[in-house]
Amino acid sequence: METVEGEVFGAYTGAPWTIQHGYFGTGESFLWRMKGSREDTSGSLFERAKREADIETFKYSFENNVAQICQSDRIAVGGGTTSSPREISQGVTVQPNEFGFGISFDNRDLLHASSSPCLTFNSPSLSKIHPDGSKFELLNLEVWSFTPCIS
Repeated sequence: METVEGEVFGAYTGAPWTIQHGYFGTGESFLWRMKGSREDTSGSLFERAKREADIETFKYSFENNVAQICQSDRIAVGGGTTSSPREISQGVTVQPNEFGFGISFDNRDLLHASSSPCLTFNSPSLSKIHPDGSKFELLNLEVWSFTPCIS
């Protein structure tokens, strides 16, 4: 996904998306984000392409089984809570009330989403502009599938 502010990030999930009552998915899942922003249009086309290939990945931590959730009012990747502060990637300490979904779409709206620090992937918010889990607007959304589209 690409935000209107030029941030680019996403997820790979190992299980097909189906509406279920609880969490599902596999440890093959991960989150990723482009280190730079598409707002930076300086340099040659080659330099810009090289910047876009510079990404951070956040692997499944096996802290919980909250890989995916798909319900009538929410689609999300990652999540979970903890009772004490936790150090996550890059030496950042996150308070228990700051954890949330790694990526979340809710209210049947694929135009807006949010990202919070996520226990499932020991990741910070994927959005550096909205690190508090506030909603951002999407400019582009790509969905790829390795499984047949059933519905």
